[in-house]
Amino acid sequence: MFLGLTIFFFQIHLPQSINRLVNFICDAGTPCALIAMGILLSYQTDKTQIKLSIIITLLKILVFPLILFVILNLIDYDLNISRTTMMVAAAPIGAMGLVFASMYNVTTDAVVRSGIISYILALISIPFVGNITP
Repeated sequence: MFLGLTIFFFQIHLPQSINRLVNFICDAGTPCALIAMGILLSYQTDKTQIKLSIIITLLKILVFPLILFVILNLIDYDLNISRTTMMVAAAPIGAMGLVFASMYNVTTDAVVRSGIISYILALISIPFVGNITP
């Protein structure tokens, strides 16, 4: 992080080969996380993890956007301006939960299943939230 901030603030121009390498590594992050999620989905899981994944998904896809909607209405904020924020709130969970669960040796079953379920439900929730405002 320190290296990146130094390069940014001092406007150091890196060779094209290094820029391409960094971009390649950055672009590989999402596919690698999705492959890891697919591998982890193939493992057997117990019913407790399935219930937990459903709770996580419902909180992320339904409760969080609803809380944001109520807060924005309470402060009388224009929903046309906050449409993007609302759509992000209705988006699926990211892969960072999987990364943190792996780092801290926590069971990843619930996170992986939440990711898959939330990706499917986001196909409905994002367009719905995007069309709430006139």
